[in-house]
Amino acid sequence: MPPKRSRGKVSSGVPSSGDAAKSSAPDLAAIDRHRFSWSFGSIDWDGPFGFRYIAPDDLVAALQLLSAVEHFSDKQLQGEGHHSIPIGRLSPLARARLVELRIDRTRPSVAELWSFRLTGAKRLWCVPRGRKHLALLWWDPHHRVYQPASRRNPE
Repeated sequence: MPPKRSRGKVSSGVPSSGDAAKSSAPDLAAIDRHRFSWSFGSIDWDGPFGFRYIAPDDLVAALQLLSAVEHFSDKQLQGEGHHSIPIGRLSPLARARLVELRIDRTRPSVAELWSFRLTGAKRLWCVPRGRKHLALLWWDPHHRVYQPASRRNPE
């Protein structure tokens, strides 16, 4: 039997604990390689943006989008028109629903929601639950959760 060869040290791309002392800055490239993930326990089924009202074809498109986003980097995500929106900039109807669901500003961990554009006005809305984990919340086929300043009614 031939002798075993030793292999060189393999780098995982993640700094070792010894490297941490050398640099306090996080390795953003390593963080960006982590995939986005989803949870579905926070889905709002009823309300004005309830998933109960999603058409079968739109559900297929939504699942395809979520599947594709798992492979996006942060830069790709924002390049596709998906972005976070501070809760204070949501429509009054959306903010009221967050209060009903107890997902509002009283929970300091939730300061924003993420909007994912399917097509045209159709959006999925998610609650961030960590750096790259999002909880699906709303189906917004008419873009009513958030309206840019140019489309808002003066109050």
